[in-house]
Amino acid sequence: MDRKKFWKDLKPYVPDQYAGEALSKLTLVGITKLNEHQIEASYDNITVVLFKLFPESFSLITFPEYPDTLRVNRALTSHCITAGYIDGNQKKNIYVLTGKGRQIADELLESFQSDSKSKSKETKKIRNKDIRMLQAVAETSGFKNFRASNFKEIKKYDVCESL
Repeated sequence: MDRKKFWKDLKPYVPDQYAGEALSKLTLVGITKLNEHQIEASYDNITVVLFKLFPESFSLITFPEYPDTLRVNRALTSHCITAGYIDGNQKKNIYVLTGKGRQIADELLESFQSDSKSKSKETKKIRNKDIRMLQAVAETSGFKNFRASNFKEIKKYDVCESL
């Protein structure tokens, strides 16, 4: 498959399939995809493949149509290299999966393909801080009393439980 066709045909995974997965594991999948098509695993290629495969995890929060290179960099350097999943560095600009990294990528790819993964994880990570705050407020006793129309039960600082 030629390079242009690879990039054109690359389709994202369904967000429910990878919700809650560690960025390091998703990075390993991206590098595996590049390796399968004989495309070098440079920083730029890894950034684009991760953004295209996993847009919910590797896009900028306020500009979701663009890749978040800082997240990619953190996944590569702080997670994958430190854990021994990949070898490489920014100076060489080539990253290679280790045996351990290849095994983890294969397991995750298998779970994507078999759909054996549960559709909703208990701890789905939410990136937007405003949404996290709203969800935390909804869990407070003050909000629950408000919803139940128990206005007399609401205390002055009930909503502050979320802070």
